[in-house]
Amino acid sequence: MMNWLLDGTLYVYVMIEGITFSQLCAYDYTTKSVQLSKAPWYIKDKPRFAYRGLLLDTSRHYFPVDVIKSIIDSMSYAKLNVLHWHIIDKQSFPLEIPKYPKLWNGAYTKWERYTVEDASKIVRLKDNNMKPKDAYKYFVLKAQEIAISKNWTPVNWEETFNAFAGSLNPQTVVHNCTPSTDDFINCGRLGPGVCPKAVAKGFKCIFSNSGVWYLDHLDVPWEQIYNAEPLEGIDNESKQKLVLGGEVCMWSETVDTSNVQQTIWPRAAAAAERLWSTKTALSAGNDTALHRLHYFRCLLQRRGVQAAPVTNYYARQPPAGPDSCYWQ
Repeated sequence: MMNWLLDGTLYVYVMIEGITFSQLCAYDYTTKSVQLSKAPWYIKDKPRFAYRGLLLDTSRHYFPVDVIKSIIDSMSYAKLNVLHWHIIDKQSFPLEIPKYPKLWNGAYTKWERYTVEDASKIVRLKDNNMKPKDAYKYFVLKAQEIAISKNWTPVNWEETFNAFAGSLNPQTVVHNCTPSTDDFINCGRLGPGVCPKAVAKGFKCIFSNSGVWYLDHLDVPWEQIYNAEPLEGIDNESKQKLVLGGEVCMWSETVDTSNVQQTIWPRAAAAAERLWSTKTALSAGNDTALHRLHYFRCLLQRRGVQAAPVTNYYARQPPAGPDSCYWQ
């Protein structure tokens, strides 16, 4: 397990061993037993990208620890292996920092906080030595120094690359959030897609196209999520290797415990397949992908995950009427 900490966010690696095998098993209602069909199997499987993430924002709305743990469990079913825990932002500061005990007075209420012990249930959290500074550039570069000194990998949103790329540590991973074909973005006024620019300068990059991989955009259908390509605009094979993978982002302005799972699922699974499967496998077309997504939604529901219907125009809406989860 590996974690990166920078700018109030925590990256937690999720263990997914055994998930491929479990997907081959099915309950047979005639024999009332779990069966592995067409055995024996020889499984040769590996991900296209090493980094397959989900951002969870707990600054706009508070999520209890048990809810976060349930989201981590659901991530493993789709082979997403990194939880990007966006703990704090200007809206609230719910995290206990023992060296600065007044900071978590910025939580919404005293009941919506994460103690060090709470955070330890999610990941082994070390002391945070970062001090706030007025100059954003100074803060970022100082935080990078601290991260490097602890053998952590500094990860910065693309705005730092756009503003002062020449000053960033060469080990920096640039987290891209700009759409490649649209000027509308949620992370700043930054222009076209940044991953091609970042890898051209030798930086590694994480793809998070805000036009399609921000899950709070409820009008984005699964097809657009599925068809978003992390390597778009990067033709050089050596530069393609600098793209670590991608991340869907669950910003929580309009999400809380009551609707978070059905906002994440099943659309996040479309990105998960894009990040796991080879381009050859992905080229089979959206019709077969839709069949798999319906099946996966039913699998999630059987495991207690509140996954919304696949083909509703707006995500997280309830079913339009009676039918099977294999068709909705």
